[in-house]
Amino acid sequence: MNTFIRKSALISLLLGMLAGVLLFSWSLVSDWARVSEQVRAQNIQTLQILLPTFINLDANHQTEHLNATLSRLLEHSSFQQVVLQRGAAAYYVAAQPQQTLTRPVLDLLTPKFIELSVSEASPIADQAPMRLSATLNAHQAFDGFVNRHWQFARIGLLRTLIIILIVILIFEFVAIRPLRALGHRVKGGDSGLSLLPESNPADAVEIKQLSRAFNERVERIFRLQFENQSLVAALRASPDCCLIVDLESGNLQFCNAAAEALFGRTNAELRAQPIWELWRQDRHDFESDAKTAQQMLGQFLKFILETERPDGSSVPIEVHMTTFNLDEQQRGLVFARDISERGALLRRVADNQKADAIRTLAGGLAHDLNNRIQIAAGHLDLIDPESLPQTDKRSLLTARQAILESAKPIDQLLRYSEQKVVATAPLSIAPCLYRHRPALVQAAAPCQLSFDLQDETLAAETNETRLIASLVQLLNNASDATPSGQGAISLTLMGRTLSSPIAGVQQTIPVGRYASLVITDQGRGIAQADLAQIFDPFFSTKALEQGGGMGLSAVIGFIQATNTYLTVQSEPRHGSTFTLLLPEVETDSRTK
Repeated sequence: MNTFIRKSALISLLLGMLAGVLLFSWSLVSDWARVSEQVRAQNIQTLQILLPTFINLDANHQTEHLNATLSRLLEHSSFQQVVLQRGAAAYYVAAQPQQTLTRPVLDLLTPKFIELSVSEASPIADQAPMRLSATLNAHQAFDGFVNRHWQFARIGLLRTLIIILIVILIFEFVAIRPLRALGHRVKGGDSGLSLLPESNPADAVEIKQLSRAFNERVERIFRLQFENQSLVAALRASPDCCLIVDLESGNLQFCNAAAEALFGRTNAELRAQPIWELWRQDRHDFESDAKTAQQMLGQFLKFILETERPDGSSVPIEVHMTTFNLDEQQRGLVFARDISERGALLRRVADNQKADAIRTLAGGLAHDLNNRIQIAAGHLDLIDPESLPQTDKRSLLTARQAILESAKPIDQLLRYSEQKVVATAPLSIAPCLYRHRPALVQAAAPCQLSFDLQDETLAAETNETRLIASLVQLLNNASDATPSGQGAISLTLMGRTLSSPIAGVQQTIPVGRYASLVITDQGRGIAQADLAQIFDPFFSTKALEQGGGMGLSAVIGFIQATNTYLTVQSEPRHGSTFTLLLPEVETDSRTK
């Protein structure tokens, strides 16, 4: 027991001294930070007031007056050096000898010199702004503060030490000495005040056993308190939402910072309402889940719900709940996690799997149709047009033209289904567009296509053939979306720099520099319900006889194979804008 008393006294002494030192240090540092900000603000304000005067003196060519003013400023201030600067050149420099002061606390808390500067435009036209820089001598600037407060600091430290000494003395006379005397009596030492009965050794042994059990009980209580504090700290630092709920009322008794971030509410707002209102659940359903969790004997009950944040957004959450007893009452321990990113990832995986399956189906279908068309084309080639009447000649030409038209969608199917890597090379975009201008104009017909090449030096790593094929397909769609071909279609080439990632079709577009190809039409636009499906194979908003819905799927194949990105903006009756973003490369003599 004496060992426990000595340890408790030593710990109390150390904690008291540590608390006193920390309190004194905190008060000194906080006061110093406040005064430091005031010193900086006052000197910056002084420079801002003086700079217009120096500018006027400079504008009026009063050099002697300017020199005298700067010299007086150095003599009557804490500035070590003052520099007037016009543009990049130093216009005037004044300095005074450095003064050395011995301030241990000042050396610890501040640097020796502090750099300050202000600038202002000159009233003279076509003249660079004037900049006034000053080197503030920290020892001189803070000398007044140290002189005023050092005495108070020493008095405060002395008071703190006196308080610690008084606490130690009180603890010594009120607690340590009586407990030490009690320990000697319990041990049954030589003192005549021993509490152990000398005539009955069995009673003495029993008292010693009770004393040992008491010490073990006290140590166990301290250990449990430490473990509880560690557990609470771990729950507060958990990256997942952690809640402790009163199962009878549904009110929260504990929630960590992750819970505030997940539900978009403060700790007080979370505790002000039952838990079933946080995730839009009936009280009966919550009580049913709580009973199920109680029956699972310590295992977690898992279910998925949606919670609505104050801004109106809904977040899917995965909830794990179990129950435990605390103070003879049932409590619920709930862990929740935002699974919106997981759901988006699963949807992307499902879309990729669907696209792979459709790509395989499209490849088989294209090869089968190609074989049949080749057979039909071969038999048509065996017919000699010269041996047929004029009517049959026209029928033969119509059949051959139909065979050629049928090859286009089959070629799109083959492009979409091919898995080989597309060869890329540095390509100058503007010359490429000039070379293929007739094909692009024909693809936009009957609409008029306007070119706007804002930066003709842009180059990108891409495949020229696939790029032009994708542009032709996008222009074709823009022309089909324009009623009667009356609207204009624009093709714009410009550079674009992304400072933060943005959402693109099928993937996020990272930061970087891009060559941007923008196709804008004034057509019917795309409904929001169809916008997410326009790149799916065989999906089309056109009539059955107008196309098979493989054009934009071929564009998706191009951007996936060549590290290109695509964005779409469209509203019904307001037209559409398709933007191809190609990562920019440096232009050199080898670029095509």
